[in-house]
Amino acid sequence: MEQEEDHATIHAQVPLSEMMNYSTELRSLTAGEGDYEFKLSHYDPVPNHLASDLIAKSQKSADSD
Repeated sequence: MEQEEDHATIHAQVPLSEMMNYSTELRSLTAGEGDYEFKLSHYDPVPNHLASDLIAKSQKSADSD
C-alpha cells in the first residue's frame, strides 16, 4: 500500500473470480470516488476444493443438455 496526500494505492494479487463485483463494492465503500485497474499476473491451478465443485457443475450442465 502506498499512501499519498489524499489517496492510497493498494497493490495486490487476487483471484479473478474475486474481482467480478469489485467495482461495485469499491464505489460503494468510497462514495463513488474509488477507482481501480487490474491486469493478469499469472495462472495458477484451481485449488482442489474449488475444482471438485466446478467439475460437478460442469458434469451436471452436460447431463442436462
